[in-house]
Formats: sequence, C-alpha cells, structure tokens
Amino acid sequence: MSCLLEELLEIVKKHLGTFFRSYKVKTDLETAYSRIVTVRLIVNKRRYVDVTLVEDLSTGKRKQSCYYMVDDKDVWGFNDVPHHKELSSFPKI
Repeated sequence: MSCLLEELLEIVKKHLGTFFRSYKVKTDLETAYSRIVTVRLIVNKRRYVDVTLVEDLSTGKRKQSCYYMVDDKDVWGFNDVPHHKELSSFPKI
C-alpha cells in the first residue's frame, strides 16, 4: 500500500460512522508520471462519494477530485486535476 493511500485512508477512517458506513479502495496505481489513489466512501446502496488523489512524481504536487454520486450520477463534485488538452484523446467539442 502506498504512502499516499495510507494518508487518505487515515482521513477516511476518522469519518466512518459519522457519515459513511464503509469504504473500499478503487484505485492504487503508479504510472510513469503520477501516483493515483481512489477511495469510495459508501453511504448506502444508492449513495457514495469517490475521492481521488493524484500525486505528480516529478514535483510531489498533489491534486484531488471528489464526487458525490446518487444512483451512479454525479450530484456534486470538484476536480482540480489538470486536463491535458494536448493529447489526441482529449474530447474536441
């Protein structure tokens, strides 16, 4: 388990029982450029929160996203992870 994931889980455990019934680790991976961890905080069968931390391996800077979901549709969220418009896979609308 990564240090980044361990830090996130410590925060999650402080809030279990207050708002959330349980959690599960969705992502814990390292790419050539970053470390990515995602934890799903479960409220009930219909509602959950996905929290993602992305750490740039070259600079150590961290970005995060958090989305509150109901019936698999986002209700509220924020994301300060940079978008890479220079990539060919970036959506062109």
